[in-house]
Amino acid sequence: MTEETIYDNRGQMRVIEALIACLLLVGGLSAATYLSSVSVSVGDSSIEESGENIFDVLCDSDVVHRIIEGGDFTEAQLKTLISTLLPPSSVFTVYFGSSLTNETLLNATNMGSG
Repeated sequence: MTEETIYDNRGQMRVIEALIACLLLVGGLSAATYLSSVSVSVGDSSIEESGENIFDVLCDSDVVHRIIEGGDFTEAQLKTLISTLLPPSSVFTVYFGSSLTNETLLNATNMGSG
């Protein structure tokens, strides 16, 4: 073998090594993408709009009056009201409290008891 043939073989091996490395990287990336969990988020404008709608509904004087009086407006009713204003997969917690007594007047959540 001549010296030129040895250098040609080394160059071909480098090309083959680079191709194998590329294939391993693409395969690893494909596997990671396939096996990763997917989460969907709502755009900021949609969240802001939903928040404004909830705020407008909850700040209605009749709703506030019914919450302050107690008994007439239950946690289940508040949870149903918020659920109808948000997308089905949304998670929420809403508290109504008194700034004078630091007492929680009413709260509702769909996050479970755990």
